Amino acid sequence: MKKTLIFFEVILVFCVLINAHAGETSVPPLINYQGMLTDAEGKPMTGTKTLEFNIYDAAGSGTKIWGPQIFNAVPLISGKFNVILGTTDTAGRSVAEAFGAKERYLGIKVDSGAELVPRQQILSAPFAIQSVYADVAKTVRGTDLYVDPQTGNVGIGTAAPDEKLVIASGGIKFFDGGIKFSDGTNQTSFVLPPPDFDSGWFEMHSQAGVASYKEIEHGLGVYPSRVKVLVKAIDGANAGFIFEGSGTAQGDDDDSHQYGGVIFAYNQTEVRMWAPDKSNSNNIGSIINIADGWGGEVNAQQSHTAEVKVLVWK
Repeated sequence: MKKTLIFFEVILVFCVLINAHAGETSVPPLINYQGMLTDAEGKPMTGTKTLEFNIYDAAGSGTKIWGPQIFNAVPLISGKFNVILGTTDTAGRSVAEAFGAKERYLGIKVDSGAELVPRQQILSAPFAIQSVYADVAKTVRGTDLYVDPQTGNVGIGTAAPDEKLVIASGGIKFFDGGIKFSDGTNQTSFVLPPPDFDSGWFEMHSQAGVASYKEIEHGLGVYPSRVKVLVKAIDGANAGFIFEGSGTAQGDDDDSHQYGGVIFAYNQTEVRMWAPDKSNSNNIGSIINIADGWGGEVNAQQSHTAEVKVLVWK
C-alpha cells in the first residue's frame, strides 16, 4: 500500500490590517498557502483531497491555538494545491488571534489520516497579522494603564476602572458629567474654585510716591498656581468696570506719552503691586489709562485712584 506524503513547497507571506475606525477590514486577515502532495514514490498526486489546518504553540503536542479549518475537495494540479486560511476557523476565531506569541506551528491533515509530521513552524512574516490589535485594541495593559474591553473605561494605576477614567493614585474619577473626588464629592461645573486667599477691595493710587506701591501677604507658603489682581474703576467713563493687572509692563516718565496700569509679582508669601509714579520728568502715568490710539478713544479715561483686589489660588 502506498503512503501519502506532503511536500511543503512554498508559503506566501501575508499582512493583515484592520480599520477599527471604520469597523471594517481594509485588508482581510487571510493566509495564502501553497503546497504539493506526492505519493510514497514521490510522484505528484491528482484528483481532489480534503485538507485540515490547525495552528499550535509547539512543534509537538502543545495547545491548539486556532483551527480546525477544513477544505473539502481541494483540486490537485500536478500535485500542487492552493488554499486560503482564514478569516475564521470552525469555532469562529479570527486567524489574527493566533499570532499573539512568537512560537506558532502549522499542522495539516489529508483526508481522514493522522496529522502529518513534523509540523511546520510559522516564521516571521505571518506574525504581521498581530498588527490587527494595534487598531482594534481589545485590551490595553501596561505597568499603570488598563482599558476595560467591555466598558471602554480607562484605569491608571487600577485594573478595575468603574468610571470613564480612574486615576488610582490621586483618587480621582472622571465620568460623563464631571469629576468625582476620593472624598465622594462630585464636580460637574468647571469654573474656578473659590480662591485660597482674597484680600478684599482696597484703594490704590498712581502718582502718589511710595503710596503707589502695595504689598499684600497671602501667607499660603507655596508659589501660587494662579494670581489675579483686579483693578476696578471708581470714576470716569468706565466706573464699575474691572481691569486686570499685568505681570510685566514698560513705561518711562522721560517720555511724554501717556501710560498706565498696575503690574504685580508674587512669591510663596506675598504679592507686590506697582502703579505709575513720577521719577524724574512727567507725571502722566495713571492707574487706569485708556487714551489716544486705543479703540477710537471710546470711553477714554485716565484715573489716579482705583479699588484693587488680590485673589490667590494654591
